[in-house]
Parts: sequence; C-alpha cells; structure tokens
Amino acid sequence: MALAMPNSSESLSLSQQQQGQQQQPGSPDSQALELAFNAPHMPDHSNDNFLAAFSNLESYEVSDSGDEEEERPPWWDGVYGTKEGDQFDMEEELLDACEDGDLQAVLDLVGDDYQKSNVNLDCLVPVGAPEAPKYSRSRRTVVYRQQAFHIACANGRLDIVDYLIEREECKFDVVDIAGLNPLISACIGGWTEVVKLLVKTQRVPNMMQSVDLKGWNSLMHAVDRGYFELCKFLVTQTFRKKIDLNQRNEKGETAAKLAAARGYKDILEMMVSRGKLKRRDVSSGDENGNTCLHASCNKGHFEVVKFLVEKMKVDIDVTDNHNRTGLYFAAVSGHEEIVRYLAGLNADLTISYAFSYTAQEIALKNGFKEIGVFLRDLQRQKNLERKARIEADNARTAGVDAVERKHKLLLEPGEMKLVKEFLQGRKDINIKELDEFDFSVQLDDERTRQKKKTRKKK
Repeated sequence: MALAMPNSSESLSLSQQQQGQQQQPGSPDSQALELAFNAPHMPDHSNDNFLAAFSNLESYEVSDSGDEEEERPPWWDGVYGTKEGDQFDMEEELLDACEDGDLQAVLDLVGDDYQKSNVNLDCLVPVGAPEAPKYSRSRRTVVYRQQAFHIACANGRLDIVDYLIEREECKFDVVDIAGLNPLISACIGGWTEVVKLLVKTQRVPNMMQSVDLKGWNSLMHAVDRGYFELCKFLVTQTFRKKIDLNQRNEKGETAAKLAAARGYKDILEMMVSRGKLKRRDVSSGDENGNTCLHASCNKGHFEVVKFLVEKMKVDIDVTDNHNRTGLYFAAVSGHEEIVRYLAGLNADLTISYAFSYTAQEIALKNGFKEIGVFLRDLQRQKNLERKARIEADNARTAGVDAVERKHKLLLEPGEMKLVKEFLQGRKDINIKELDEFDFSVQLDDERTRQKKKTRKKK
C-alpha cells in the first residue's frame, strides 16, 4: 500500500498532539527528531537528539490505521525534509532501475531537461525505507543506499554508467558508508569494462589512489577475488593514474601478500613483470611479520612457493614476529610437498615457534606423522654429517700443527703459510702422510719467486 508524504504543518501538529501523551514503546521521540533535523535533506548525524531519537528505530513499525492510505511515521518529514509529492518514490525507482540495468527507466525518470526533472541524481535514500531507515549503532548514523551512479558501477551496468557520465549534474567520487567509491565497487564486482570507462574518461576524477575505510584500494579488491584481466589493466596504467602496488590495508597486507595467500601465481607473476615488484616488496611482512612465503606455505600453494624461492630468491628461513618460518607454516598445516621441497633446500630445521615447538614437533603434535618422522630422520642425518665434519676439521688442524712443529726451524718466513694452505686444501690427511711428505719442490719454487720479486724491486 502506498505511503503518503505529510507536509511540515501536518508533522508539526502531529508532534503537538503527542506532547503530554505517554510515548508508545518502540516509537522514536518526534520532538527530539524535530530538533535533530536541521537540514532539509541531510540530517545531522552527530546531533545527540538525532541519535537518541533513533535509538529504537529498528523496532519501529508503521501502524495500520485501516484507511486507504497509511500515514508515514512522525519522523518521516524530518528525514526527508520538505520533499513534495512522490519525489522520494521516483528517486527510489531511479536507484532500483540502476541496480536492475533498466536504461529506459533511467531515461524516463531523468529526462533530457534535468532542471525540470523531479529526480535528484545524487539523492540519498536510507536502506530499509519506506518502512524504517536502517540505523547503524556502530557508526552512529543512518545507513543510506549508494547513489545512482555508484549503484550502476557496482552492478556493472555499462550503458547506464556511460549515460550518467555525460550528465554534468552527476557526482562521480562520492563514497558510501564503507568508504567505497564507484571505482572500488566496480572492482569488487569484477566489471572490467566499467573500470576501463571510469579510468579512461577525462571527466571522471582519478580514483586510483583512493582506499576504503579498511585501507583496501581497487587493486587489492581485484586481486583478492582473482580477476586477472582487471588486475592486469590496473597495474599497467599510465603514470598519471598509477596505482600503489604496495598499499597496505589495516592488517598490513599488500596486494602481493593477498595474491600469495589465495594462490594466484599468474597475478603475482604479472605484478612482478609488469608492475616491477622487487624482492623486497614480496619479502616485506604484515603487522605480524608474515610474508608472501609464509602465506603461501600456510595455505599449501606449492607453485607460488616455488616462484618466490626460485624466481624472486626470497630467504626460506625468514621468520615472522613469533619466530615462525615457511617450513613451520607448511608443517603445522600438513603440506608435505612444501615441507620436502624446503627441506631439500637446506631449510633450518631447528628454528622453533616462540622458542618452543620446531617444525618437526608441531607436525607430530598436530597429527601429521609422516611429516614429523621425515623431519626427525632428516635432522638426525644432518647431525651425523655435522659431527663428521667437525672430526675432519679437528684432524686437519692437528695435521697442520704437527708439520709446523716439525719444520718450523727449517722453513723461512712466509714458507710456513704456503705449507698450511697446501695442507688445508687436501681432503684426506693423516699424520703419517705429513711425516713422509717431501716439501722440497714446493719450497724451492717459493724461494725462486721471492728472489725474482727482490731483483725487480732493486
């Protein structure tokens, strides 16, 4: 049933009638609303009277009087000011037409002569109207629908967007309650042609550097949803409208980090090749120190891990703020292929999370027995190899010391260095070989070279 729009005098008389009467539960205070709405079209959201009046707004219901037409609630005239006739209904029809892609309806509502039109292209219509506008207590404001141009961009209505761009009365860079502008909304929907039109049209201001309330720019929204062609277009724009590839959201994440976490290797490669991302860009961490390698290891994206390690040359032992490595993230999530790959590249198996659990221990704790046993056996093998290396180094050092003690009186200054270097280069040395080794040839050559240098100086 259609709702009639009361004029200001009717609203005032209704307010006077309610004075002295007990307020019905769930209905807003009309007198407070009368003081709250200063502007004819836009209420003052910071006004305490406005907030108090809308504290119970969501539970308010329009009473059925039984007449042919229902009366609007007492706060209606305050919300919509001095609107005449069915202008509000026409503006609501305009927004619905932009959402549904009905170009003919938009043309009929707006018309050729905007001055004579009853429709405001930049109208603000609360969500939930006409029953009751939706009130957001967290933001302390009435939640409005997006404007006509914004709705057309968000729903990919290319013909309507093209038509509204030519209207001088239309505003392009207005944001909604979440801080989204038309460009970001089009990127969220993956409407590549709409985004191209917005970026390339001179009348539309540059919105490439804008972000929403959570710090996400248009590229980050496109990357998060895997729109490759759209990401490619945004990355390859001219310098005048160049987008920030290293923009960080409220969690410190970049577009590259989002691509690695989602497993979009093609987008990550494109950002490196066309966007000129460097190793330091993909190696930087978020607020927790997690890098692209950590994110891809945690989610099990093996191809992304190989790309980061082999092409970008990232450090496989880099740690986050809690001392966790890529190997640890792969082990805790049970990604055996990544664990074996990183272990084969001599990843450090002894680094522990918060100095408590190593990758091997956390794998066994989480029930990934194969990974835990593999890392345990690998660590034992590494320990045996390390012990053998230490013993060989000790034997080599003992052999050099024995030669030095035996030939110290027979060698001239500088010749002992030659003997040490020669012995240290040998792989298999024992004391018996050192005793039987004849250094006469090497010493004669060294003495000859020293004599030639002395003659040249003279």
